Amino acid sequence: MALIPCRECGRTISSEAVACPQCGAPPLAAAAPPQIIAPALPTDARREAQEETLHSDPYVSVTSSRVIIRGTTYALRNITSVRMTVTAPNTTLPTLMIVFGAIVLFMALLSFLNSAAAGLTTLVIAAAIIGLGVLWLRSLKTFFHVAIASSSGEANALSSIDRSYIDAVVQSINKAIVQYR
Repeated sequence: MALIPCRECGRTISSEAVACPQCGAPPLAAAAPPQIIAPALPTDARREAQEETLHSDPYVSVTSSRVIIRGTTYALRNITSVRMTVTAPNTTLPTLMIVFGAIVLFMALLSFLNSAAAGLTTLVIAAAIIGLGVLWLRSLKTFFHVAIASSSGEANALSSIDRSYIDAVVQSINKAIVQYR
């Protein structure tokens, strides 16, 4: 506590006084309210306080400090690498179905030598088998994955048949890794 002169009457008053007891005027050097100085935040806390979103959609959020994929959070500092992986569909069974249909088709052609009705029936069956095999083969899709590697291993965090979507997510995670480490 310091003693200061009143700005109105000049009497000596306490620096902590709200007003002069003689004239009621505020003190000459009114004490400023004490400032609360927050301690310095660690680097990670400062980074989270300034978190920048690089990519956001209903399933994925990539920020400057973390990656959230379908509710699972990956800390950016724990990710060692990210890449797109591809899983091609298994075409073995549809291909075997088409080959089997071709064999039945050949048998249908041989059946025409004995009986036209039997040959026609076998021909319809062969066409159905081949047609189903081709439809099955065309319905198979290639899947693309966001593979996130960390010290605990690699995991396919996200899968989609949309290559450009997966590529955009991988690019944004890579950008976050490069910019914010």
